[in-house]
Amino acid sequence: MAEQEQPFAALGHDLLATRISYGVLQRHPKNESARSIYNFTVARVVHDVDRTGAEPWRHPVTVVTDEGRYTLVSPMPVDPEHDPSRYDLFPTDALEIGGKFFKTYTTVSGIGAPIAVVGRTESPQFRQQYKLPRVYAPVTAIVRFSGRQARLEFIDPLKTERITLNKQVFPLAADFDAPTALLIARERPERLGLSRVINPAAYADTAVLCRLQQFDPA
Repeated sequence: MAEQEQPFAALGHDLLATRISYGVLQRHPKNESARSIYNFTVARVVHDVDRTGAEPWRHPVTVVTDEGRYTLVSPMPVDPEHDPSRYDLFPTDALEIGGKFFKTYTTVSGIGAPIAVVGRTESPQFRQQYKLPRVYAPVTAIVRFSGRQARLEFIDPLKTERITLNKQVFPLAADFDAPTALLIARERPERLGLSRVINPAAYADTAVLCRLQQFDPA
């Protein structure tokens, strides 16, 4: 399997598999099997990019496949907060979500690979910005092809529900639960729950007001 190969070799195989399923979707946009394979292979491409340290949002990356070379690119970040290099990228189809805090785990079906992004460092201004110290957020990855160019895009599912791919409109796949599950598993906020109830004054400076999603004036 590509998962067990060297990262760049795996990237070549996974990108080619994405290209093949992309082509099937281009001809048969309602083919559920092609959509599932596309979503799976896009997730593997994201994982491979994370493992290799390739940064297609900074410079084009040449990817060698069994059917020739492809150039992998990605839009440049609009600001440092949206720089993928600042985050660990976890395809959610590879995560095991469950436990007492997640009796019900739901996802949104559609096109694309849901990704849980986790900030590699904590933000020193998180209180002023009404955010968590470390980012845990959902994005959805897609790959578009134009000739020998593959374009990796990260889409915010809180802002976009449908996308156009190959001139066809698809619902965007999303996983809003996985980032929260990772937050609970890594930060373990329940550890201080009882202590705060018994002695709230001792933990007064740890209370924060967090904005869970962007303000929607509508």
